[in-house]
Amino acid sequence: MRAGTIAILVLMLAMLAVGGCSPRPVRTVSIGGEPWTVYEGSGDGMRGLPGFGDVDGMLFDPDQDVSLGGAAFTMEGVPYPIDIAWFDATGALVSLAAMAPCMTPPCPLYRAEGSYRWAIEAPPGAFADLGPGDRLVVD
Repeated sequence: MRAGTIAILVLMLAMLAVGGCSPRPVRTVSIGGEPWTVYEGSGDGMRGLPGFGDVDGMLFDPDQDVSLGGAAFTMEGVPYPIDIAWFDATGALVSLAAMAPCMTPPCPLYRAEGSYRWAIEAPPGAFADLGPGDRLVVD
Protein backbone atom coordinates (compact mmCIF):
# COMPACT_ATOMS: atom_id res chain seq x y z
CA MET A 1 0.00 0.00 0.00
CA ARG A 2 1.33 3.46 -0.84
CA ALA A 3 2.17 5.94 1.91
CA GLY A 4 -0.50 8.39 0.64
CA THR A 5 -3.23 5.76 0.84
CA ILE A 6 -2.17 4.77 4.34
CA ALA A 7 -2.20 8.43 5.44
CA ILE A 8 -5.75 8.89 4.13
CA LEU A 9 -6.95 5.75 5.91
CA VAL A 10 -5.35 6.88 9.18
CA LEU A 11 -6.98 10.32 8.83
CA MET A 12 -10.41 8.77 8.18
CA LEU A 13 -10.10 6.50 11.21
CA ALA A 14 -9.02 9.43 13.38
CA MET A 15 -12.04 11.47 12.22
CA LEU A 16 -14.36 8.61 13.14
CA ALA A 17 -12.74 8.26 16.55
CA VAL A 18 -13.31 11.92 17.43
CA GLY A 19 -16.77 12.17 15.91
CA GLY A 20 -15.73 14.01 12.75
CA CYS A 21 -17.77 11.64 10.59
CA SER A 22 -21.19 10.42 11.54
CA PRO A 23 -21.65 6.64 11.65
CA ARG A 24 -25.40 7.10 10.98
CA PRO A 25 -27.56 9.53 9.03
CA VAL A 26 -28.43 12.68 10.98
CA ARG A 27 -31.30 15.12 10.92
CA THR A 28 -32.47 18.13 12.89
CA VAL A 29 -35.52 18.22 15.14
CA SER A 30 -36.69 20.81 17.65
CA ILE A 31 -37.46 20.22 21.32
CA GLY A 32 -38.93 23.14 23.22
CA GLY A 33 -37.93 25.45 20.38
CA GLU A 34 -34.27 24.38 20.57
CA PRO A 35 -32.69 22.61 17.57
CA TRP A 36 -31.28 19.14 18.21
CA THR A 37 -29.07 17.22 15.81
CA VAL A 38 -29.98 13.56 16.08
CA TYR A 39 -28.99 10.27 14.54
CA GLU A 40 -31.79 8.50 12.69
CA GLY A 41 -32.53 5.48 14.86
CA SER A 42 -32.35 1.92 13.67
CA GLY A 43 -33.06 -1.47 15.21
CA ASP A 44 -29.55 -1.43 16.69
CA GLY A 45 -30.08 1.88 18.45
CA MET A 46 -26.84 2.97 20.12
CA ARG A 47 -25.39 -0.56 20.10
CA GLY A 48 -21.92 -0.50 18.60
CA LEU A 49 -21.53 3.27 18.94
CA PRO A 50 -19.03 4.68 21.45
CA GLY A 51 -21.47 7.40 22.50
CA PHE A 52 -23.39 10.32 21.04
CA GLY A 53 -20.31 12.21 19.83
CA ASP A 54 -21.32 15.51 18.25
CA VAL A 55 -25.07 14.80 18.13
CA ASP A 56 -27.68 15.51 20.79
CA GLY A 57 -29.50 12.20 20.58
CA MET A 58 -31.06 9.50 18.44
CA LEU A 59 -34.57 9.80 16.99
CA PHE A 60 -36.75 6.72 16.56
CA ASP A 61 -39.48 7.37 14.00
CA PRO A 62 -41.70 4.30 13.50
CA ASP A 63 -43.77 6.25 10.92
CA GLN A 64 -46.94 5.52 12.92
CA ASP A 65 -48.33 5.70 16.44
CA VAL A 66 -47.19 2.96 18.80
CA SER A 67 -49.88 1.84 21.24
CA LEU A 68 -49.45 1.50 24.98
CA GLY A 69 -47.53 -1.70 25.71
CA GLY A 70 -46.16 -1.74 22.16
CA ALA A 71 -42.50 -1.61 21.14
CA ALA A 72 -39.98 -1.77 23.98
CA PHE A 73 -36.44 -0.46 24.16
CA THR A 74 -33.54 -2.38 25.68
CA MET A 75 -29.97 -1.52 26.61
CA GLU A 76 -28.57 -4.95 25.75
CA GLY A 77 -25.00 -4.43 24.57
CA VAL A 78 -24.90 -0.71 25.42
CA PRO A 79 -22.17 0.06 28.00
CA TYR A 80 -23.29 3.57 29.04
CA PRO A 81 -26.53 5.02 30.48
CA ILE A 82 -29.07 6.69 28.20
CA ASP A 83 -32.19 8.74 28.92
CA ILE A 84 -35.23 8.29 26.68
CA ALA A 85 -38.25 10.50 26.05
CA TRP A 86 -41.39 9.41 24.22
CA PHE A 87 -43.60 11.97 22.42
CA ASP A 88 -47.12 11.70 20.98
CA ALA A 89 -48.27 12.74 17.50
CA THR A 90 -48.74 16.36 18.65
CA GLY A 91 -45.16 16.43 19.96
CA ALA A 92 -46.25 16.40 23.61
CA LEU A 93 -44.15 14.48 26.10
CA VAL A 94 -45.65 11.08 27.00
CA SER A 95 -43.01 9.83 29.44
CA LEU A 96 -39.32 9.68 30.33
CA ALA A 97 -37.01 6.91 31.52
CA ALA A 98 -33.40 6.56 32.58
CA MET A 99 -32.03 3.39 31.00
CA ALA A 100 -29.13 1.59 32.67
CA PRO A 101 -26.28 -0.09 30.77
CA CYS A 102 -26.71 -3.83 30.29
CA MET A 103 -23.98 -6.01 28.84
CA THR A 104 -25.34 -9.41 29.88
CA PRO A 105 -28.92 -10.55 29.16
CA PRO A 106 -31.55 -10.68 30.36
CA CYS A 107 -31.80 -6.90 30.20
CA PRO A 108 -34.77 -4.76 31.31
CA LEU A 109 -37.29 -3.55 28.74
CA TYR A 110 -38.34 0.09 28.74
CA ARG A 111 -41.78 1.15 27.47
CA ALA A 112 -43.61 4.46 27.23
CA GLU A 113 -46.39 5.08 29.76
CA GLY A 114 -48.82 5.76 26.91
CA SER A 115 -49.15 5.70 23.14
CA TYR A 116 -46.36 7.52 21.35
CA ARG A 117 -45.25 8.59 17.87
CA TRP A 118 -41.55 9.30 18.39
CA ALA A 119 -38.83 8.42 20.88
CA ILE A 120 -35.51 10.16 21.43
CA GLU A 121 -32.55 8.64 23.25
CA ALA A 122 -30.02 11.11 24.64
CA PRO A 123 -27.18 11.37 27.16
CA PRO A 124 -28.23 11.37 30.83
CA GLY A 125 -29.70 14.71 31.89
CA ALA A 126 -30.47 15.90 28.35
CA PHE A 127 -34.19 16.21 29.13
CA ALA A 128 -33.73 17.87 32.54
CA ASP A 129 -35.02 21.24 31.32
CA LEU A 130 -37.98 19.78 29.40
CA GLY A 131 -41.12 21.57 30.58
CA PRO A 132 -44.80 20.60 30.34
CA GLY A 133 -45.44 22.91 27.36
CA ASP A 134 -42.33 21.97 25.41
CA ARG A 135 -42.96 20.10 22.16
CA LEU A 136 -40.99 17.91 19.81
CA VAL A 137 -41.17 19.06 16.19
CA VAL A 138 -40.06 16.58 13.54
CA ASP A 139 -39.99 17.77 9.93
